Amino acid sequence: MTQALNLGLLGNNVNTSGQVSLTAGVSGTLPMANGGLGTTTLTANNVLLGNGGSSPQVVAPGTSGNVLTSNGSTWTSAAAPAPSTANVLAATASASLGAVGTYAFLSTPTSTNLVINPGSTAAGSSLRYAGGSAFNGTGNGVSATTPAGTWRAMGYERSVFACCNHFVYGTVFLRIS
Repeated sequence: MTQALNLGLLGNNVNTSGQVSLTAGVSGTLPMANGGLGTTTLTANNVLLGNGGSSPQVVAPGTSGNVLTSNGSTWTSAAAPAPSTANVLAATASASLGAVGTYAFLSTPTSTNLVINPGSTAAGSSLRYAGGSAFNGTGNGVSATTPAGTWRAMGYERSVFACCNHFVYGTVFLRIS
């Protein structure tokens, strides 16, 4: 008799397609085996992690600025690792010529009339690699190669070519973008 009553109640929750309404026909916690999460609530802003056939695990955000970090078998919320000197040097050493974060000795050709002050920035289009060609009497004494990006001057050296009263500013530059 109890079964007949339960089936009668279930029949009231079947839609016209013969499907059971999950909001009206199912109560309690829907288990993982039946397509649920095995839980009735989830904490806001937590990240869900798969947990085999069990309810999902969660990772709370933790402190502001944390990142998800793997320990090889699961995930945790941890502070972002600070870059080590060794990692920074290795990345810089493997960077290509003119990459962001690299240094170059660059000059301002006389045609740009650009005066470089330490800390100032310059477009690569207004700079040339220094010492790329021998002084040829025209006062440029710089390479024809133009670097890409934006560069920050780390100082400067002003050279005057007596033959033609041309100025060349050369310095170590750091590419910043």
